[in-house]
Amino acid sequence: MGNLNVQTKLNGTIDLYGNSVSSFQRKMYGKGWILIQPEICNREGLLNELANHQINH
Repeated sequence: MGNLNVQTKLNGTIDLYGNSVSSFQRKMYGKGWILIQPEICNREGLLNELANHQINH
């Protein structure tokens, strides 16, 4: 399994994507990509958990 990349956008959305899927497949087919809307409950908690997971694994 590839590495998880977390990117926060200026509009508040969070992009999660893995390096194991090519950027072409992510853009064309949405594979290996999760878009989290800014309205999610406990957004800061989610970002902290993702950061902890990236550091520990």
